[in-house]
Formats: sequence, structure tokens, C-alpha cells
Amino acid sequence: MVLPGIPVSSGIVIGRVFVLDHDAHRIARWTVTPEQVEPEVSRFDTAVASSLADLDRVYEEAKVELGPEASKIFLFHKGMLSDPSLIKPIREMLRSERVNAEHAVAIAFEQIAQAFMRQRDSAFRTKTDDIRDLAHRVLGHLMGSGPAGHGQLEHPAVVIASDLTPSQTAGFDRSKVVGFVTDLGGRTSHTSIVANALGLPAVVGTRSATSACRPGQEVIVDGDRGLVVFDPDEDELEKYRAFIEQRRVYQLSLAELADLPSITRDGTHIRILGNIEFPEESATILSQGGEGVGLYRTEFLYLAGDRQPTEDDHFEAYRRCIELLRGRPLTIRTLDLGADKYTQARAAVPERNPALGLRSIRYSLAEKTMFRRQLRAILRASGGTGEGHVPAGHQHRRAAARQAGASGRHGGPLGGGGPVRSGGGRGHHGGGSLGRPDRRFAVRGGRFLLDRDQ
Repeated sequence: MVLPGIPVSSGIVIGRVFVLDHDAHRIARWTVTPEQVEPEVSRFDTAVASSLADLDRVYEEAKVELGPEASKIFLFHKGMLSDPSLIKPIREMLRSERVNAEHAVAIAFEQIAQAFMRQRDSAFRTKTDDIRDLAHRVLGHLMGSGPAGHGQLEHPAVVIASDLTPSQTAGFDRSKVVGFVTDLGGRTSHTSIVANALGLPAVVGTRSATSACRPGQEVIVDGDRGLVVFDPDEDELEKYRAFIEQRRVYQLSLAELADLPSITRDGTHIRILGNIEFPEESATILSQGGEGVGLYRTEFLYLAGDRQPTEDDHFEAYRRCIELLRGRPLTIRTLDLGADKYTQARAAVPERNPALGLRSIRYSLAEKTMFRRQLRAILRASGGTGEGHVPAGHQHRRAAARQAGASGRHGGPLGGGGPVRSGGGRGHHGGGSLGRPDRRFAVRGGRFLLDRDQ
């Protein structure tokens, strides 16, 4: 069976299906060794604690967005997840049956949902969706932050899911997971970008891959042509093995050209830069002949985790890029969140009309504490050598730096930075303009320069 989709990360792999699905009927079940029982219980406890923290945060946000009455549903979720009559039997199942935590959670919550469905009182039956939503939340933490069964894989696995969060995609063990396929998604989806960054062949938007496959089934992912081949016959396997070999030889030939200068026939030097989502990609760009980072999408510091990054998290990421680039240029885009790009926590309570809501610099100016945290980290990182530029997302506003309190003076609202200059080095301090989309703030030699012409 050949299933078409959208090719979003090139390459071809042959592997076995691993279904990553929150549907209780499709959760994989496996037996853990006696030594793995208590770590599995700990994984479950951690997922419950993380889910409760989510619910606290979502409840507070929902009170503002939806009102006090509508937000009470999250108190019901929290009460149920804190109930020992739910938690204790799951722990007992993990210890007595030695099964994986995902399976135990799926079975226990589905049994409760079915029990509610059998009640005559409609008030009980209407809670069924809430129970399944709560199971989905706990499973999300188990599958997104834990190994999700990857440690049990003994063969190259192709992860197939309805959709994947950036944290799930970034968390794959690349020694065991060789590619992925999703029902949803497009060329610009977060998972597509992460797949490219990780070098994993991927096909998205297949619509029905999860329903067409079965765990352990042999599958070919053709990330060049956007095809997924289930149960390939020997002719198809031979054809694709030849494609894989052709690609390997082609990559070797490109590697031989990587160190050559990028100069046109008339002697013009063309500087080739690469875009990144993760600091380690900086080294990949240089190894393939690039001369620096043209755009660092810093929102993936938020999208790839279940908590907001600290100032030190930002700083370490930027410092790592600078180290790997060894003096070459680094362009940092301030976080581009909002609309279709939400953190894992904020996604639970999206804007009512995100298309007309906050995005990029407008989102940053609405979340000034978050914005200042990132700017402080950039200023700290800029104290080293090298060349850096900082474009402030897409929706530029003349008063953005002033609104963020970005005076940039040591001991000012940002702290730790040098003077802020505005307007191409005219020496004006404070209240700098972010200006038009073709202008930038730049970091050079420890100074934070606004609207600097290059």
C-alpha cells in the first residue's frame, strides 16, 4: 500500500512502524523488566505532577479568557487527577503486571470513562469527554517528555502519529527513530521544521497513516517524493535500497565541494548562511560550507519544552551558537510566538481569534517580562567576540524598544548590557526604534545597537 503525503524533510528510510497515538485502543503495550518497574512508576508520577501543574496554569488563564464559571471544568480535572482511587490502581497495575505507564494510564482512564457512560444520570455521561481529555493530557506528558517506548525498540523505527508536538519530535532517540509520518501538518508546520533540523526523513499530511498502519509493520518513508509504502514487496525494497545508495554517493560528492569559496564567475563573493532552530545546527552549517547563521528561530526554546525557558536557558543557547560559529555571524530573531505558534502550556487556552490577535513583536510587548528576559540573555551573550544581529520578529513597531524598557544601560531595565544606540550610530541613548522590517537591532562587541545599517 502506497500512501501519498507532503514531503517536508528529505531522505529515504526503511524501518518498522511505531504508532504514537493517544487513542486507548492503539496505545502499545509491553512488559518491563523487574528493574524497570519503579522507574516506570516514577515516570507515571512525574506525568501526573506535570499535568496538575498544567491544570493550575490553564485554570488561571481560563479565568481571564473564559470567565470564572467556564474555567471551573479545570478544577474538576484537577480533583479527579488528585483522587487516590484513580492513582493508586494505576500504580498497582504497573507493579503487578509490569506494563508500561502509557498502557496502564490508557486502560485505567478508559475503564472510568466507560463506567461514566453506563450511568443513567446524564450529568455523569457528559463527563466522559472530560475524562478522556484528562487521559490525553497525562499521556501527552508520558509520550512527549519520556521515552514513550523508544527504549524498548530493537529495530529502526518510523514514528507514525496523528500529529507531533515539537517537544516530541525533538525528543526522539535518533539511534532508534529514523523517520516519521503524520496524518496532519504542512510544509511550514513546527514538526516539519524540527524534522529538517534533526535530519529525519518525514512525510506529513497523509490524512490516514495512523489508521492504515499496524505496529511493527515494515514501511518505507520517501521524504523526497512524499510517499509512504507499507508492506513493500521485494521489488520495491530493492528499488528504494538503490535510491538510498544513490543519495549516499550524491551526499559524498557535495561534501567534497563544501570547503570551496562561494564566488561567482565575475568574482563576486556570495555569503551563504543557514537558518537554525537548535544551537547544534550551527556546526552543521559550517560543515556544509555555510559561513554563519542567517536566522536563529528562538521560539523553539519555548515550543520544544513544557516550561518557559529561563534567562540562563536563553544565554546558554546563544553562547553555544557563538562557540560553534567561532566568530562567524549569528542573526537572532526574538521569539515569534502567537497565532498558530503557542507554547505547550498556552496551547490549551488559545486566543479566540488568533488570526487577528497577538503575534511576534506584539506578543512580546504584551509579555514584557518574557521579552526582557530574552533581551537580557542576548545582551549577556553579546559580550563575547563575533558578529550578531537581532531582528525583532515580523510585526515591527517604532516604540517597541521603549515599551519593553530596553534602555540597555548597565543597571537599567535590562541590566548587564552596554549602551543602546538608535539610528545608525548617532549616539542617541534610550527609547530606540525597531523601525521598518528591513532594519535590525545588532549586537557587536557587547553593544546593543538599534536600527544599525549593515
